[in-house]
Amino acid sequence: MKFLLLGPLLLLYISMCHTRQLPTPQNGIRTMGELKSYHTQNKHIIHLKRSANLAYYGAISIGTPPQPFQVVFDTRSSWLWVPSAFCNISEPCPKQGHHHYDHRNSKTYLGSSESFSHNKLAHIEGWVNGFTSNDTVSVAGLNVANQEFIEATDVTREFEAKPFDGVFGLQPYWGPKFNQSNIISQLCNAATPHPNGDIKFSFYLNSNISDTNAGELMLCGIDKTKFRGELKYVNTSQFPTAIIWELQIKTITMNFENGRNAVLDPSIQHGALIDTSKPFILGPKRYMREIYKVINANSSSKGRNGEIKTVDCGNIDKLPNVTFTLGDHNFTLTGNDYIIKSKQQNHEMICIVGFGDAPNPNQNKEKGKFWFIGNVFLRKFYSVFDLKKGRIGFAESIKN
Repeated sequence: MKFLLLGPLLLLYISMCHTRQLPTPQNGIRTMGELKSYHTQNKHIIHLKRSANLAYYGAISIGTPPQPFQVVFDTRSSWLWVPSAFCNISEPCPKQGHHHYDHRNSKTYLGSSESFSHNKLAHIEGWVNGFTSNDTVSVAGLNVANQEFIEATDVTREFEAKPFDGVFGLQPYWGPKFNQSNIISQLCNAATPHPNGDIKFSFYLNSNISDTNAGELMLCGIDKTKFRGELKYVNTSQFPTAIIWELQIKTITMNFENGRNAVLDPSIQHGALIDTSKPFILGPKRYMREIYKVINANSSSKGRNGEIKTVDCGNIDKLPNVTFTLGDHNFTLTGNDYIIKSKQQNHEMICIVGFGDAPNPNQNKEKGKFWFIGNVFLRKFYSVFDLKKGRIGFAESIKN
């Protein structure tokens, strides 16, 4: 989701897929400073950068010799895709400022297989068309040979201006036709090749959004220097049948200074996807209206997921806390956590509410009762996604 000016605060949700006969390859691989990843003392860490619209992305490479790419790490998607050197002429891949994968230049390329098409995903506006290929994928010093991924031949035009090349899906299960459920486990088996190896990944997102050090993604482990206290684990909803990063919200409570609490519809439990592709917390419209009313939010502009709301910057400390009860644990956001300060081109400071309407509510589970817990929440809480045990752990992140 993109917005002018205020748009720095809502992420474009990219989709996947379809192909045609391969056209002539396009030139235009960019030259730019590479984002860094490193591995030391069994720590496999990708340093993240943050785009203007609060998308978090980092470095991977594909092929031999390695072809570098910058990708958004997305817990809502199962696919790895990057732009192909074989771009369609009528709807071209992003050219200027983007890398393109050229399998003719890779010694470890093992061929292309079927076309891949999906015009609209539940979590993303736009589309990507392409075909599947197999090659060596390298992330933070770990390598997976013969990994299936998508060479994108058509990409929605809105993607042209993005500072990243593609998407690295971290969702281990997504339908029967195509999923790369094994890429994280294969990477972690390469790091710790024994039955008790850590099959997990962990996110730290810096709460100071003006800091150039945006955060880190750690593969196959936990960085205990990035949080305080103990991790509180919540089991995913469909484990062990499938691993989907979905939790159950038992209640959402607004806590006021005078001790009064307001519980949002405590009689119904709601599903929530923990979604690193979304900058805000998105939920059913009726709950958003209640939250906006309580915090005295004002409409600022229209976006693809409804109105962007703002509050008086002088009232942030007076706003109620919002507590999410996930499993048996409470996780509380203060006004300073869910309000995002943004300086505009005229140097005016505005304060944007980090809540919004869930996309396409009629397609969500339980007739629009589904939530998407995005980076407003994940900047407050360090998160550990445990594939082996089908759970997500949270602890309060350190502040820089």
